[in-house]
Amino acid sequence: MNSHDPAERPGAHLVAEKLGVDSPWLLTENHAPDDPRDIVGLRIAEGARDVDSLHKQLTQAAQSAAELLAPICRGEIAPTNRYGVLQSVAPQVDVLAARRGAAYDQLTRSIATFRLLVPDQDTVRREKTATRHRDEVQEAAPEAGLDTPRVSAALSRSSTATAPGPSADPPAVCTSGTAAVPSSSRQSPSA
Repeated sequence: MNSHDPAERPGAHLVAEKLGVDSPWLLTENHAPDDPRDIVGLRIAEGARDVDSLHKQLTQAAQSAAELLAPICRGEIAPTNRYGVLQSVAPQVDVLAARRGAAYDQLTRSIATFRLLVPDQDTVRREKTATRHRDEVQEAAPEAGLDTPRVSAALSRSSTATAPGPSADPPAVCTSGTAAVPSSSRQSPSA
């Protein structure tokens, strides 16, 4: 369940919807500081915060513009200098809308990169369940008389996770605003 209102926190809402975490900052836990998952998780958390902040600023600027325009909608004639204020609010709304859009695009790219670095969420859940089950069995093994070298070896093999699919180079992580360039070994023959 996504607890974030997209009208108030669109960044946190997107992260919760796409990655299933309540707080974007949870993506940085359990990874070393130099781990690509930590770096991209940090970019996602900061990106969600930026989108939410820009959205709040944009909403406030749009409400200010609406308040300035409300008398016109009611048919009132306001002093001409009042509309001069609108000239300063309109560009602010335009700039904030563009900045929020760019931040949202960057956040979606960071989420896509994170998905490349982290296995499928169902796989992660299955591994956690298997690990929890294995730990429960190991705890119960001595009591059930299953504490033998053969059982211990089988349990240790079941805890070794293998990555699905053929082994490949890890995906390139781009920490600047530029796109990652694939290595020559990954380019198609027509390139």
